[in-house]
Amino acid sequence: MITLNQNIKRDYCILVSPSNQRPQAYLYAFNIQDMIPVFTLPLLPEDSEITLDLQSILHQVYDQGRYDLIIDYQQKIIPALSKNDSIWAENILKKQGLR
Repeated sequence: MITLNQNIKRDYCILVSPSNQRPQAYLYAFNIQDMIPVFTLPLLPEDSEITLDLQSILHQVYDQGRYDLIIDYQQKIIPALSKNDSIWAENILKKQGLR
């Protein structure tokens, strides 16, 4: 569980707040170079929680949508990445033959 006074320095956050535990919540924080964490998603209190793997879903949507053919990877990234993240992204694009 998180508290409001925590200073979380991450690129992305997923906040899950089960209705029967509010105002408490689970925070899944990660950076652009990290895999998106797998987390449980609460439904109704009487339902079983489901496990959600957003990273796999993202890859599946990207592949099935053929986004590699649609996105212009030569364009400048907005908002700009940090120097470290920019080098990381550039290496991935080179490895995929997109640069």
